[in-house]
Amino acid sequence: MSYTQEELILAESNAESDRHDHRREIEIARKIKHATWLRRLSIGGLIYLAICIILLLNNGKEWLHIAVMATILTLATFSQTSEINRLKKPQKSAV
Repeated sequence: MSYTQEELILAESNAESDRHDHRREIEIARKIKHATWLRRLSIGGLIYLAICIILLLNNGKEWLHIAVMATILTLATFSQTSEINRLKKPQKSAV
């Protein structure tokens, strides 16, 4: 069975597209795998931040740097979680 040059090019193009789709699926799966951990971390960061604010109000400035670190941690994990949620949405293909 003989294939034309056009059929071979089309087959190679389809194979490359399939490989790209597979790589993208693997990348999304890896990022989604960490979603539960990130959510727990962000909730823990919020609780930690609340405790630090209470201690800051009661004890003064020595808890300020800890409250700042908890805020940074919480914001970072929330941004990662929102990125994961964005990746979970199906991509619309341009036709």
